[in-house]
Amino acid sequence: MDVRITHITVFVLDQDSALEFYVKKLGFKKHTDMPMHGARVG
Repeated sequence: MDVRITHITVFVLDQDSALEFYVKKLGFKKHTDMPMHGARVG
């Protein structure tokens, strides 16, 4: 059996710091990064 997490939603106050943490520190992969109503969706 293959179990994976494929999508997550994370709400943060500082989007740039959060992106750096999740990608550089934890090794997550960023698929899309686009603006949406004053925030970013990815």
